[in-house]
Amino acid sequence: MQQKKRCLVIFFGLMATSFSLSAQSVQENNTQAGDQLMEAAITLMDNGNSDSAVILLDQALQLSPKNPTYTYEKAFAYYLKKDYKTALQLLQPFYKKGIATMSMFKLLGNSYDYLGEPKKALEVYEKGIEQFPGKAGYLYLEKGVVKMADNKYNEALQAFENGIRATPTHASNYYWAAKIFCNATEVPLWGLLYGEVFCNLERGSKRTEEISKLLLYTFKNRITFTDSSANVKLYSAPVNINISLPKKGELDPNALANQLKGVLDRFATGFYEPTFAVGTTPFKQINAATLYEIRLHVLNTYYEKGYDKKYNDVLFDYQRKILNAGHFEAYNYWLFSGGGDDELENWVDAHKSKWNEFIEWFKANPLKVDTDHYFSRSKYE
Repeated sequence: MQQKKRCLVIFFGLMATSFSLSAQSVQENNTQAGDQLMEAAITLMDNGNSDSAVILLDQALQLSPKNPTYTYEKAFAYYLKKDYKTALQLLQPFYKKGIATMSMFKLLGNSYDYLGEPKKALEVYEKGIEQFPGKAGYLYLEKGVVKMADNKYNEALQAFENGIRATPTHASNYYWAAKIFCNATEVPLWGLLYGEVFCNLERGSKRTEEISKLLLYTFKNRITFTDSSANVKLYSAPVNINISLPKKGELDPNALANQLKGVLDRFATGFYEPTFAVGTTPFKQINAATLYEIRLHVLNTYYEKGYDKKYNDVLFDYQRKILNAGHFEAYNYWLFSGGGDDELENWVDAHKSKWNEFIEWFKANPLKVDTDHYFSRSKYE
């Protein structure tokens, strides 16, 4: 009798194990089938067929009703259809339970924005930034776009620069920061530097061509020549000097000297703008050829004067790497190739081997940024 009980226990145990393995196998099959349906739906969305994508995603959700990725893709399909209310309804349960993904935060905020509720959009972005600090750059970008739509450009710029610090690899924050600064009255220098970083992080796109053109235009617009001099205005923000008066009413020369030294020690007013101005002296116009010579002078001075030890600038380090590889001239023609004239084409025709060597090297040696090495104005002001 005892042996019979043991056999029954083993029998039912084997049945339970078999049932468990069978259930696991079904779940795996459902996940595999659901993923295939989702991939097909994404392809349909990419081709502008969001209605059919929703049908496939509903089928995927029948196989795995609790799969958040399928729900997100379904919400995104409705978002593409401009049915923002349905997108919100699908994602709000995840948001309220505190289990929304970073992509969900972005889509939720954007949906609120398109529905004319920017305050709610900003609230969503802020919560997402708190929950995903390592990827906050993507949400700072959306926050900045909302602020720009409200003509709050200083707040937008702050968001974009916060995004650069949080997620330095996300190119779009550099893109918008470059556009704001290059169109600013006083400090286009930062736009020129942000724009160069952007062009390196997002090569070959329409936006790259746009920023390339903007960089060349900004240099041409901010540097004017007379018969005897060049006027350089890359950083014309006012410099405030506070003159301290002791009780006797006399100027304090030490305090004044320290303030002047502070101005001269700054990256923009103490190094970049005056060094750039000196580099322009042999020329009477700005184009890709003269910018190569001027920027070469700035780059060499940066290292000769030891500014690299003070600022540890990732962009200048990358320029020096290009220079040491023998490609700085070609790189400059590439950088300003969006200017709309035939400069790049003519240079390439005359230096085909140089250009081909540069392109091969450039592909293999991209600009690398991370949270320890990136360009941000906050490091230099």
